[in-house]
Amino acid sequence: MLTFAPTNFTLAMNKNLYFIIIGLFVYVVFGACQQRSTNPYKDMDAFFDHPRFNGDYFATFNLLESDTVVQHIRSEVPLQWQGFACQAAYYRLHGVKGVTDSILFRYLDVIGKAFPADSTVTFTELMRGDLFIKSAQYDTSAACFQRAYDLCQRSDDPLLAASAINGFAQLALRQNDYPEAIKLYLRNYEYFSSLDTAMEKGRVFNVLKKLGNVYTKIQDSQEAHKWYLKAWNFAMTGPPLRRKIYTVEAATLLAQSYLSLNQLDSAQMMVDTVVYFQKINGNYYEEEIRQLLRGKIQFARGNCAAALSYCWLAKRTYGSKTDLAKRHVFDKELADTYACLGRLDSAIYFYQTALVTPDSVQLVAILAALSKMYEMKGDYSKALDYEQKREELEKRIFTKDKEQAIGRLQAKIALEKREREWAAQESQARLNWVLMASGLVILSLVVIIGFFAFKRKQQELLLAEQTQELLRQEQQLKERTLLATKQELLAKNTALAEVTEQLDLKNLLIRTLEMKMTNNSHAKNAEKDTELDSLKILTPEDWRRFRTLFEERYTDFFPKLSLYYPKLTTSEIRLLLLIKLGFGSKETADILGISSTSVYVSRSRLRKRLNLAKDDDLEKFIQTF
Repeated sequence: MLTFAPTNFTLAMNKNLYFIIIGLFVYVVFGACQQRSTNPYKDMDAFFDHPRFNGDYFATFNLLESDTVVQHIRSEVPLQWQGFACQAAYYRLHGVKGVTDSILFRYLDVIGKAFPADSTVTFTELMRGDLFIKSAQYDTSAACFQRAYDLCQRSDDPLLAASAINGFAQLALRQNDYPEAIKLYLRNYEYFSSLDTAMEKGRVFNVLKKLGNVYTKIQDSQEAHKWYLKAWNFAMTGPPLRRKIYTVEAATLLAQSYLSLNQLDSAQMMVDTVVYFQKINGNYYEEEIRQLLRGKIQFARGNCAAALSYCWLAKRTYGSKTDLAKRHVFDKELADTYACLGRLDSAIYFYQTALVTPDSVQLVAILAALSKMYEMKGDYSKALDYEQKREELEKRIFTKDKEQAIGRLQAKIALEKREREWAAQESQARLNWVLMASGLVILSLVVIIGFFAFKRKQQELLLAEQTQELLRQEQQLKERTLLATKQELLAKNTALAEVTEQLDLKNLLIRTLEMKMTNNSHAKNAEKDTELDSLKILTPEDWRRFRTLFEERYTDFFPKLSLYYPKLTTSEIRLLLLIKLGFGSKETADILGISSTSVYVSRSRLRKRLNLAKDDDLEKFIQTF
């Protein structure tokens, strides 16, 4: 039997193979785990209020496009602040013109999938619960709050669990289950009171305020007053910053409480206290409520004419706000004042506009008032109609068995749908992991086999190359002179062709600009200023046509750009093309429909994305790219 001892070459090949496999493994793991290790910002405010965002990061992109928001947060926000950015963008989205509940639901779904951390998922469930409360889908809302609470228990986050409990309390309040709401708020009150952190302990004020509100709804004015007094004492005894935030609100709530107890002098004193704290703190919290309180005090004293002027001032002050959710409160007070003055038609008008109130108890009072107004006018048919509606509503306020049964069924359907989505996501994640692992193994084998094939081929060619090297050098010497001459001529022709093509593309953009400016000159005079200010000179179709022409004339430009700078955004590529065509900052601003300052900021951002040094010339770099 013959045996062969391993040669030095075989041993060396086995050793090289071992190190190659280890190197590939380390590279894959390091590439998968590597995150941005440096963060030049000392805190969140330094980032989100940075001058390159003009002091407001969330104003740099369209919040209505959820996928765009996620893309910006992932690519621009440091990793440790991305969760906060998702939540802050959601709260900012509420103030955007044209936002709807469906847009809010869509945003919550997108960030929940893009950032599947427990804290983000918990936040999305809490916000969904609030939205379902708004649409009276109470059982579905309860299911959302329960999932959020379970996640908090699993991750041992009692502070966030308190937010879920607060959601359950709001739900109980909307269902007129006042004892349950009080029990839940008291539970949070005990928890927040036990905290040592001043910032988190400050949540006690909100719980005290909500407890007072619950007792106000069940018309227990004495108990409500007790909690409002605690809120006032908490605001007055806290740190100076806390006093500046809460004193105006606490004084306003206490004035309302004194008014409900018919202690008019005390109510007036607290209104004056609100004015005092507004002056020293510069905090004009709900100025319209202060005016409304003045009107209520005058109304309680029988000065209906004075009350009417204050109520109208409150309504006008509130009307300047974008959120008109509480408008029915001011309409109800105006209606009461007009009824006091005997102006029945005006009273009826404002009572009818106040019917949109979500408060069932207040709605009963409004229906009773409308019945009385029509009775005083002698329209007994309408008076009877409103009285019947009042009686029917009173019967339905605390009897919601059928509605709750439907809500439970809807909640079960929504829960099953959500669980199916989660199961599908987990299955897809496992499949992706298997595919990625298989791909890595196959890639490693291909690289190893290719490496050894290359080395063997290289050794075979080495001897042949050495024998032909002398002849090749002699031939190359003859060809260099001819090649240099040809390259010089080709370079001149290429440069001339590029200049011609750039001029053609630049003329195309200029003609497009002139056509759009000519078309816009026929717009109506009343709309001319606003439309021209917001005009986008080139539409997406214009850009696509321009890019097609550019690619036809510069066939290797975009592939090369994608190879070296794959992370450039569409707006950065547009700016790069305009610079390559020789457009100045003002022309670029006109074409892109932005300000010159924004062009300067975009150029600065483009320099960073191209990794240029401070002394590198951007235009020269792009022209020679």
